[in-house]
Amino acid sequence: MLPPKEKLEEIVKSLAKIMRIQDWDIEIKVLTSQEMKKETGEWDNRGEAYRNLRYKYAIIRLNEHGIDMNEDWYHVLLHEMKHIQTTEFIYTFYQNLDSLTIPESSKKLFIDQTTDYYEQWMNVCAREFAVLYPVTNFIKEDNNNGKG
Repeated sequence: MLPPKEKLEEIVKSLAKIMRIQDWDIEIKVLTSQEMKKETGEWDNRGEAYRNLRYKYAIIRLNEHGIDMNEDWYHVLLHEMKHIQTTEFIYTFYQNLDSLTIPESSKKLFIDQTTDYYEQWMNVCAREFAVLYPVTNFIKEDNNNGKG
């Protein structure tokens, strides 16, 4: 179950230190599917991270209707935080695309494939990070049916 926003903010602050992105101002929003559609254009995204590298400001949006399993929210949160951590890399990548001397149709295919690989990479990074830093490091379970 998705923790209250205040707890999510604490977790994000702790994770940011671990990921060495504590200098970023990271806002967390828990949205309904309708709110997610209004803010991102997609109603079925489980999460989304808006990043502004110049100001080191990010908004992580979590879709409360898209996160249904016990610790699924944690993977989504880690995935979005990994996007923040790799912002400089991905900005540099996209800035240098104009220097490619390939036909536009090939460039579009290259961008689409790279975007897919980038998302897969973020998923792998989030899964591996969750093994090293499990959610139980941040939310202690009690004896009330596992609710922290």
